[in-house]
Amino acid sequence: MPDEQALLTARRDAVRLRDLAAGLDNAATPTTALLATVHGLQADVFESVLRSGGVPPAEIAGTPTTTPPPTATAGGTVTDPTQAASRVGELIAAEGEALSAQALLVLAGISAERVALFGSMTAQRTAAVPLLGGRLPAAGPLTAPTGDLAAALLEAIRSAVYGFEVVVTQTDVSHRRAAGQTLGALRTRSAELQLLAGPVAPPIPLGYALPFPVSTPAAALMLATHLMTALRASVARQLPAVTGDTEGLTGTVQLLTDVCLHAVTWRVPLTAFPGLSDT
Repeated sequence: MPDEQALLTARRDAVRLRDLAAGLDNAATPTTALLATVHGLQADVFESVLRSGGVPPAEIAGTPTTTPPPTATAGGTVTDPTQAASRVGELIAAEGEALSAQALLVLAGISAERVALFGSMTAQRTAAVPLLGGRLPAAGPLTAPTGDLAAALLEAIRSAVYGFEVVVTQTDVSHRRAAGQTLGALRTRSAELQLLAGPVAPPIPLGYALPFPVSTPAAALMLATHLMTALRASVARQLPAVTGDTEGLTGTVQLLTDVCLHAVTWRVPLTAFPGLSDT
């Protein structure tokens, strides 16, 4: 079936990541528990796609790739802080493999039918690195996509910028700094996308319709959640448009990753396929 090898590899990696996240014992955190669930869902989705494509179950199962259990104490949990930190580091490194040159090359070869699935998964794994306490390579400004796709992304970003200008003015003091940071990041991406869109960049509208009235701090928090959920979906929807374009895919995934990271601040948890599903 199309993308068969990539799907098999993605399922295998999801199982490995699930087992790493689930095997941390007393080093587990809410983030690692969430990632164990996220990767389990990814493995299920990839297996379902493979089965629907007629790939034999034995081939899907392949060679077991589960992580060996840690050396446990009599109580059954890892208590050595050094060992626990090492296993968290192993999970961070495994999540970060999605950013390797080989992984991005594979992503560029995925068919238009499934590139959104793989691109969204890549953003999830990239975002997981800083959420686990790791560091991502300095990404710098966006250099792709360009033209019409950049213009489409620009429209989505501008709408979020307008909404967060409202959030900043209406939220309470405890959330104002975070709102300002999100707004600043969105404005930066908006400026980059305007340059990348060039002459096809649409004019800036006078304003955008809000989904509901916002006149209280509680409503401002609801708006922030709504904006980041909608923006994440808007960016993910553009992934098929850059099928086969390594630079365009890399830039779009970078943007989706940024949105995922800021979204966590506004009660939008990382999901198995950000922008494509809410679980």
